[in-house]
Amino acid sequence: NYEIALETAPDRADIRSNLGAAFVALGRFDDAIKEYGLALTTRDDPSIRLNLALALYKASRRDQAIPEFQRVLQADPQNKQAALLLADCLLQAGRNKEVIDLLEPRDAAFSGDLAYAYILGTALLEEGELARGQVVIDRIFKEGESAEGHLLMGRAHLNKHEYQNAVTELARSIELNPALHGVHVLYGRALLGTSQRERAVRAFRTALEQEPDDFDA
Repeated sequence: NYEIALETAPDRADIRSNLGAAFVALGRFDDAIKEYGLALTTRDDPSIRLNLALALYKASRRDQAIPEFQRVLQADPQNKQAALLLADCLLQAGRNKEVIDLLEPRDAAFSGDLAYAYILGTALLEEGELARGQVVIDRIFKEGESAEGHLLMGRAHLNKHEYQNAVTELARSIELNPALHGVHVLYGRALLGTSQRERAVRAFRTALEQEPDDFDA
């Protein structure tokens, strides 16, 4: 019905945006991205741009999602969703310093948000900021057992070359949340460290099934 409506009103940004949302619900992300882009040529609306960024994020086109999330934050600096998803994209791109610069000033706004603590804590650990990272990560452990907490512990053991401890922590993380980003890659690295090559190969293949463009996997 939206496509029919656009035949007579091709410049209606709201209709194109709604069509994009329908495509997202069907998992047709490329079609959604196209419609959101066309909508933005007619009306530069931050809500439409956020939807475009979300579609790019869900389609694992994170390099393209980053500038879109950044534009959303330029128009709406208090947008927590855009800030957190931008930080996740930057973290996955290895741009840890940018993650820290983005999230640390927003600490008060994300009080009690475990996703925030996980992303910022990971970036701090990757940058060697162990003391600052520990303060943030403690928030996760205070909430009880979680996949994120075990992943962070596994990462810490891996960085110290304590491979068997890393295997134990990362295996538990996978039990709790097998879809957690990056966990299978780290698990594979830990398994390699304990000379379990075949299991490591399976872990890397699982990571690639979840995200075919995962360079580390």
